[in-house]
Amino acid sequence: RKKIRSLIVTPTRELAIQIAESFNAYGRHTPLNCTVIFGGVAQGPQVTALRNGVDVVIATPGRLLDLMNQGHISIREVEIFVLDEADRMLDMGFAEDLEAIDQRCAGRKQTLMFSATFAPKIMSLANELTTDAKRIELAHAGEKHANIEQKLHWADSMSHKHKLLEHILADASLD
Repeated sequence: RKKIRSLIVTPTRELAIQIAESFNAYGRHTPLNCTVIFGGVAQGPQVTALRNGVDVVIATPGRLLDLMNQGHISIREVEIFVLDEADRMLDMGFAEDLEAIDQRCAGRKQTLMFSATFAPKIMSLANELTTDAKRIELAHAGEKHANIEQKLHWADSMSHKHKLLEHILADASLD
């Protein structure tokens, strides 16, 4: 049985589904697979997906803990633990659930937290769930980024994409 390599915890089923759709689109040429776990629906298909083996689990905290408590899922070997929209999860009262989930990730893991705000309660959670954390703060979406230039290159086949990428990476004048 595959071990779960990455766990992404998010506050709502809608966001969990959206993340899974993006994962499937971006990862379609990889051997990795994912499943989505959230409450409000029958757990049978979710349990079956877990039994079949999965690399990435995208879950809401409540259903994830429920399935862990029932013995259907182990996150002991998770390598990457992601908290998406951590501020919203705290606002929704999931602080204890997130701590319980973190404690069940027994091994060494990389923890990533994403939040629109970094209020003191988020910083407290970050300090509790991480060691030697690094904070990366991005400017607001509406701000102009003068050092970013966007270009579009068309490639009609995979071999063309590879050749184009090699050309772009080799061409120092494109810096």
